[in-house]
Amino acid sequence: MAGGVLVAAFAAHAFRRGDSALVDLRRLSTRAFIAATGGFFLYSAAMFGLMILVPLFAGIVRGESALDAGWLLAPMGLGAMATMTVSGRLGDRFGGRWLVIGGILCVLAGTVALTTLSPDTGRATIMAAMLVVGLGHGMIAPPLMAMAYQGLPREAVPAATTGANILIRIGSSFGTAVTAVILQIGIRNEIPGASGSLDEAAAHRAAETPSLLANAFTNTFWWTAVLLVVALVPVFTVPRKPKQAPPTPA
Repeated sequence: MAGGVLVAAFAAHAFRRGDSALVDLRRLSTRAFIAATGGFFLYSAAMFGLMILVPLFAGIVRGESALDAGWLLAPMGLGAMATMTVSGRLGDRFGGRWLVIGGILCVLAGTVALTTLSPDTGRATIMAAMLVVGLGHGMIAPPLMAMAYQGLPREAVPAATTGANILIRIGSSFGTAVTAVILQIGIRNEIPGASGSLDEAAAHRAAETPSLLANAFTNTFWWTAVLLVVALVPVFTVPRKPKQAPPTPA
């Protein structure tokens, strides 16, 4: 709550100061920038929540080591590398909006697959879902940032980059915090008398209640999927990039 108030106060102060502000928000009030960064904020919240949940699921529900849990995220990086190398060019050719929407839907498909996890789910299944998530992730970041710069004057690009990075960082922290709270509530609901702490959850796994813990995680994955669907809304409102007029013959 206090962080949200401070961010709002910073925005109001920046609007009032105008050109003398650290980030001149008045130059960034275009529809494309607001919609694209709004979508990035929501997507970052969902994505970082997802990256927190998968290792925790492996460690608490499956009892795996930190190294084994971390390896479950490796396919996501490989998938992102595969699509990020071409997403910028594809966005320039076919338009960034539909590429970003396709990427979010791809991440959503991988997230929905994670909602079916159980203590007995094989590592290959989890890693396949994370590969799908990574493929979608690589389709989102480059074109969505390019969409945010549409209509901005050249001198406003540095401020736009700073503002976008601030929102992404806030979204990441917001997603991590909200995911942790939802997971804690889920553990309390599934295990009567539990406080929701991770240490206590690990103790319950040792007491042969991993299926109840798995239910808490899968319900939290569903909330992450909902956040991804919400992220589609601002992306749909990003205006299409105007077609460049053909050069005037000499």
